[in-house]
Amino acid sequence: MKRIFLTCAALLFSSQALADECASASTQLEMNRCAAAQYQAADKKLNETYQSAIKRAQPPQRELLQKAQIAWIALRDADCALIRSGTEAAAFNR
Repeated sequence: MKRIFLTCAALLFSSQALADECASASTQLEMNRCAAAQYQAADKKLNETYQSAIKRAQPPQRELLQKAQIAWIALRDADCALIRSGTEAAAFNR
């Protein structure tokens, strides 16, 4: 549990460092490219961390971790869809 907490903390701090690199982006294209690079870097770290946790977990915890991951992905996708629905409506009303 302590390792998972430390890993999550490291991911949060590294995402802040990536955000600072994008502060100088001045065009939408630069911002999009920077955001894509941030996403890819964070996704890679997240996948590495997840694979490491899966390898270390005992079978009962592994199954629970996999179920939790599936539930989290469903929540994330639903939340993003909700947020996106509000921004799409705002874009059309301009």
